[in-house]
Amino acid sequence: MDVELTSELPDEARPDLSIDGEIFITQKQNTLFVRRPAFSQANQTMAIYLVNAEQSTANQTAVTFGLSSSVDIEVINGLQAGDRIIVSEQSSFERHPQVALK
Repeated sequence: MDVELTSELPDEARPDLSIDGEIFITQKQNTLFVRRPAFSQANQTMAIYLVNAEQSTANQTAVTFGLSSSVDIEVINGLQAGDRIIVSEQSSFERHPQVALK
């Protein structure tokens, strides 16, 4: 992507220097979101593991997701602010409704 910088360049700027940037396509106010679980997709319901308060077990729960980015995903239903979930790949234990945490 080509970018034009409209403000004064810093002293250390030079040709072919890489920069990082973010492109915002949309923004939503007052939205609950989480780090995007493995294999989650926008506008879909997925079973994920919700960690209990004591952090000793995690129970499978259905969560409906909304909009997503490469890192985060909106929660429409199934979680509340402050809930902790497992976001790593879960295929090796997804057949179990509850898993113990160590």
